[in-house]
Amino acid sequence: GGLDGAGEVANIKRVTEGISKQVTDWVWATYLPNRILCHCGRRCCQGWEENVQWSDAVVEMSKLAFGTGKILITKQYFSKKAYRMPIADIARIEDYSLSHTKHLLKTVVMFFRGTRKQRGVGQVFLEAVDQALRKQGIVGDEE
Repeated sequence: GGLDGAGEVANIKRVTEGISKQVTDWVWATYLPNRILCHCGRRCCQGWEENVQWSDAVVEMSKLAFGTGKILITKQYFSKKAYRMPIADIARIEDYSLSHTKHLLKTVVMFFRGTRKQRGVGQVFLEAVDQALRKQGIVGDEE
């Protein structure tokens, strides 16, 4: 059998121990689910709640990309497709024009994914994770 969720999180935490907080936050924002099941049973409950570890990591990635604010834009980038908020709603909530919101989303995508001419922060961070996995013997060297 495989690991349960807690065991998997413990493994990821162990792997990311020697990596900078920024890289760890990127790993959490990229790979953790943005929502987790909720079993509170309240009438208002929708059966899920935002994953606090994911949300905290996204806030840190927003600070890295923009310096401050624009958290909804960054959440849009890191969210799993099923939970994405329409861009028009973000513009309305954060009092941006729709074109400005699209520009901000494009900015955050280019920041993390990069362009043809420049590597993105996500690529650099992924290389750091890969190097840490190799150092710990979890994955082998590239051939």
